[in-house]
Amino acid sequence: MFYVLEAVNIAAILLMLSMLVVVIRQQPSRAQMAFVLYDVFTVIFVIGVQLELMHADTVGEALSGLCVQYVGQAGFLMALLWFASEFAYLKIPGWIYIIQAAINTVVLVGVFTAEHHPYFYSSMKILNDGMYQRINVSGGIIWEIHYVHMAAVLLYDPDLLWCALQTKYGNTEKKNPLYSGRKRNLCLRTDIKRFRSLWQL
Repeated sequence: MFYVLEAVNIAAILLMLSMLVVVIRQQPSRAQMAFVLYDVFTVIFVIGVQLELMHADTVGEALSGLCVQYVGQAGFLMALLWFASEFAYLKIPGWIYIIQAAINTVVLVGVFTAEHHPYFYSSMKILNDGMYQRINVSGGIIWEIHYVHMAAVLLYDPDLLWCALQTKYGNTEKKNPLYSGRKRNLCLRTDIKRFRSLWQL
C-alpha cells in the first residue's frame, strides 16, 4: 500500500507539471495566471503528502509534511476561485478574497504552531498498526474552519464553471446576451442558498 501511494503521488506531480508546461505555452491571460498558480500550489500540496508518507517517525516530522500540505491548500483554494471567476467572466467581490486570505492566514499560523496549542489539532499521535507509520490527528476549531472554507470553494466553483459553459455554448444565450447574465445571477443565488443550508447543518 505504501508503494502504491508513493507511485500515485509521483504520477500526480508529473501530471501537474506536464499541465503546467502546456498552459504556460498558451497566450498570456488572467485565467492562465490563475491556473498556473492553482497548478503550482497543487504540486506543493502533493509534495507535502509525499513528505508525510516518507517522514512520519515522530509527530514533529509528520507535522512538517502537513504544514507543506496546508500551504498548498491555502494557495490552490484562492487560485481555484480566481480561475473559475475568470473562466466564467464573473467578477468576485474583493472582500471575498480578503476573507479567504484572513482564513488562510489563521490556518497557516495554526498549523505551523500546532504543537503548542489545541486549536488546530486537538490531538496528534503516530500510528504503527498499519503497513506504514502515519500520523493520526483530531481536528480543532481552526481545522474545522479550514474545511468549511474548502467545502464552500469546492461546491461553488463547479457551478460557476457549469454556468460559464452554458453561457458560452447554449443557444438561448447566443440569441439573448442578457439571458446569460441572468443565468449567472441565478446560479449565484442558488449557491448562496446552498451555503446557508450548509451553515445551518
